[in-house]
Amino acid sequence: MEVVEEIVKIGEKGQVILPKKIREKEGLKRGDLMMIGYMDGFITLSKVEKKMDVIDVFTGLGEALREKGYDSEEKITELIDEVKEEVTEEWIKKLRK
Repeated sequence: MEVVEEIVKIGEKGQVILPKKIREKEGLKRGDLMMIGYMDGFITLSKVEKKMDVIDVFTGLGEALREKGYDSEEKITELIDEVKEEVTEEWIKKLRK
């Protein structure tokens, strides 16, 4: 497994330019879809093989929410509010350190 690491700079609008070597290795070109994620201080970026993959992600998310009992807009809104509150609390704790 080859590891490629480079430092990149965030542009004015939050844009990041992927290094040419990485774009070439993955066959990425202008207009390709990418999935960005964030969890506990780690940012991930993955290529989306086809547009259907994004739909599959959201379909899977919907199914998972329904399985956990979030089967109405009201319950999902409550969950979103809870998550926002937790994230805000964590963010404030980190700022105070």
